[in-house]
Amino acid sequence: MGSRNAGLLTDPTELRPGDHACFGFATRTEFVDAAVAVLRAGLARNERVVFATGGPFELLRDDLAQLADLDERIGDDTITVRPPPFTPARPVQVSELLETVERDVREALDAGFDGQLSVLDITEVLADPKAARRFQEFEHMIDRRMVDGLELTMLCCFDHTVVDPDLAVAISGQHPCANGDIPLFRLFATDGHHAGVWGEVDASQVAPWEQALTVAFSHGAAPGAGLDYRLDCSQLQFIDHAALQSIDTVARSWEVQVSLWNAGKGLRRLYPLMALDSVRLSP
Repeated sequence: MGSRNAGLLTDPTELRPGDHACFGFATRTEFVDAAVAVLRAGLARNERVVFATGGPFELLRDDLAQLADLDERIGDDTITVRPPPFTPARPVQVSELLETVERDVREALDAGFDGQLSVLDITEVLADPKAARRFQEFEHMIDRRMVDGLELTMLCCFDHTVVDPDLAVAISGQHPCANGDIPLFRLFATDGHHAGVWGEVDASQVAPWEQALTVAFSHGAAPGAGLDYRLDCSQLQFIDHAALQSIDTVARSWEVQVSLWNAGKGLRRLYPLMALDSVRLSP
């Protein structure tokens, strides 16, 4: 599938097949404008597109009125309009949601499309702590499926005026790319390693950093403890002692050994100064 965008999302229409991005918005108009532009780009790439958000069908259809041949494309399933994948009122198992998405992509390929593009409004699910936690697990696991070759592009959107700021930071940091100034890091699935990290991580971001690590290790380590978890640091620009200690703390709690690959000079200078039980530098 090739390399994916990682880092700061400045223009949602620049998403490429296989990208997994997070987009925080302040108004419904901002969300709809971004969604229409992204869906239009997906249609041009011969992707089946899914627009999943809350509200009655006619309202959602009006949101997409700028797309050419809208009714015809809805009729032949080139464009699918549906509710969000799950909400606090309609919980599903993460495994069930993964199976549903993978089935959707297979059906798109069987129908002659080159893949599927999904634009999701996840505001409602992030408003409930338990549902948000399940969705964080889904985000990590679908990201891994995408790296493994699932022909899916995803834009996960939320209203940052509604979602708890700490959760907004945490969910943004779980995506390979996201808009907004914080967090300064991304932790995401990558080819050849269990995960990759982009950006900067310091003491001010320890809470969302540990959340992202917990989700990654808890699923990446299954079914057995002692896994050598390979973390690609080639896009890590800075890390301080508190953030490095967090890797060791979370790894020990999950009985995971973490190997830091492609470490830069700063990380290689910092590592020998710390006593870490479950983290090592790769050659």
